[in-house]
Amino acid sequence: MRLFNKREYFLKRSVIIMILLNIIDLNSINISISLNFLPLIFVAWLIYIWIKKDDEYMDIVLYSVYAGFLGFIINMILGYFLVFNSINVSFMLSIALMLTYFKETRKSGLILLILGLTSGILYIYLNYINSREILLSIVLAFITTIIIYYSRNYLIELNQILKAAYYVLK
Repeated sequence: MRLFNKREYFLKRSVIIMILLNIIDLNSINISISLNFLPLIFVAWLIYIWIKKDDEYMDIVLYSVYAGFLGFIINMILGYFLVFNSINVSFMLSIALMLTYFKETRKSGLILLILGLTSGILYIYLNYINSREILLSIVLAFITTIIIYYSRNYLIELNQILKAAYYVLK
């Protein structure tokens, strides 16, 4: 009897999801505009963590900024030689993956990672980017976060300079 209730619950949920997907037109201009502004959510979250948390969180935010910037630069270089247009996706995934490496920001990093992957799937669905470019963005995000994560001991002095400049301007 209990198994039947789970199946019935799943079927009801599936029907509701299918109805919502038919009502919401994913090809609308609103989705494409929101996809372009999605990286601003990631930047806003990093600013929130920077302002509201302590010194250890500031280091994590700076490492995330470094990873996002490195992913952006590598993506621009690849875009010069290849047809590679997924700058937003690699930027968002680099930031999200860097946040997931640290215990303090793992939950928010996982939420942002899901948001970044969802945006990549929507880019594919709307035919803005093909799936090869999204897979390259995921690989690029992993590479940039691994580079920044393992070179974070060399970035401590730069973090201290940036934090000191923030405290002076504050």
